[in-house]
Amino acid sequence: MHDRAIPPNCKATNEAQKMLDASFTPGIPEFTKTGLMDYIVELIVSEDKAFQLVDKGPFRRLLQYLRPSLSDRDILHRTGVVLTLRWL
Repeated sequence: MHDRAIPPNCKATNEAQKMLDASFTPGIPEFTKTGLMDYIVELIVSEDKAFQLVDKGPFRRLLQYLRPSLSDRDILHRTGVVLTLRWL
């Protein structure tokens, strides 16, 4: 970096500038089946074609890959999502 890019009163420190990214990144909450349902509902509400995605094998396998303890019945199907949205 050019010498004139750093103010004279800051040149004495060797400390690197800190990033703010960690301050704004929300932590990932602990996994729960209810939390999974909430995230699936959020996905469906935010995307037009997500109702179809929920019943697709690759999507369901991805969720089971990420959380091997999930059974297929733990993951909402399209009809379960519709019922959940009606309660909101």
